[in-house]
Amino acid sequence: MNKLNAEAMRSVIGGRPLWMMCRNGDQDCVDVQLGLINPKEYYGRD
Repeated sequence: MNKLNAEAMRSVIGGRPLWMMCRNGDQDCVDVQLGLINPKEYYGRD
């Protein structure tokens, strides 16, 4: 596992581990972790 994914998995948004909320693969998790995607907007989408 690379460092970014490891860090993303340790992150928590809304009380849940970020990796549990991923919907489109690790890259989206990393994008959220790095602030490239707003978590509220991303996870609010259908």
